[in-house]
Amino acid sequence: MTAEDPRWREWMQAAQQGNRARYGDLLAAAIQPLRRTARARWPQADAAALEDAVQETLLALHTSPHLYDPARPFMPFLYGIMRFRGGDAMRRSRRPAGSHQQPA
Repeated sequence: MTAEDPRWREWMQAAQQGNRARYGDLLAAAIQPLRRTARARWPQADAAALEDAVQETLLALHTSPHLYDPARPFMPFLYGIMRFRGGDAMRRSRRPAGSHQQPA
């Protein structure tokens, strides 16, 4: 796991308060650690699937900043999102093309 930059917690708290510049700083800083983590977590996945996992993680972060507790470290929060949303992306990438479930 990547060591957490102490500014990330501050940036996320500022983002929760509407500071777009700090949110941009946070996303820019977090993307490479997310990519490294995705490669380590899913070593057999292709580059497109890994990038999908990273993007799904960032999208989930964007839609749920209110769930983050600024009293806690940021990276475990972000990696928790990746575990679930990235896992969803990995499962989608393993389905055969054109395959989807029919509603019951």
